[in-house]
Amino acid sequence: MADPYIISVLGQKGGVGKSTIARMLGEQFARMDDGGWEVKIADLDVAQSTSWNWMRRRAANGYTPAIRVETMTLDKALKDARFFHVMILDCPGFATRDTLQAATASKLVVVPSGIGTDDLEPTVRVLHDLKKGGVEKQRIVVLLTKVGDSAVEIQQARDYFEEAGYYVANTTLKDATLYRRALDVGQTLTEVKHKGLADRARQVFVELIERLTQAEPASKKENAA
Repeated sequence: MADPYIISVLGQKGGVGKSTIARMLGEQFARMDDGGWEVKIADLDVAQSTSWNWMRRRAANGYTPAIRVETMTLDKALKDARFFHVMILDCPGFATRDTLQAATASKLVVVPSGIGTDDLEPTVRVLHDLKKGGVEKQRIVVLLTKVGDSAVEIQQARDYFEEAGYYVANTTLKDATLYRRALDVGQTLTEVKHKGLADRARQVFVELIERLTQAEPASKKENAA
């Protein structure tokens, strides 16, 4: 199998949607080429195992495609990555000593953040730590999550990260009840019945794919299109 796409979803703050984004990525990649991609989510938060428990709910409710999730250490996830087209690292809800190693090994680093000061400040500190550790900024995407309806507040959060030198995804994710209910039964954000919310989540995936493939050879770009 060709070199895998390793994607880490990480950050300092809990409750900003890291596992939610990891699951959405897994589900969308698993649909590629009529299900021809081998995809796995490594749930690195052994104590919480939230993505693994979500997988059990998904299987119990019969949703497809089936998503492989395993609770494991980072070292095991990186060793297992060679058997998959995509390995998604669902990092713990706080930065650990493995955070830099996960980011360094990844072709794309997704950093979800809320838009309040309590989220912005610790998130930008993590971003600076990644940069100091040698992670190129072009591999990092900040994703604003759980936003409300205030365009001003969203723009202020965007400006905060961009002024610090980091790329922010154009599409944001709302704090929506339907998203939470979907997760409760083992679905992802792109599988909600509300078309507008599902389309918004799919657009996030499209943006992340575009960012992932920017530096890839043409052959890989075609496969991920």
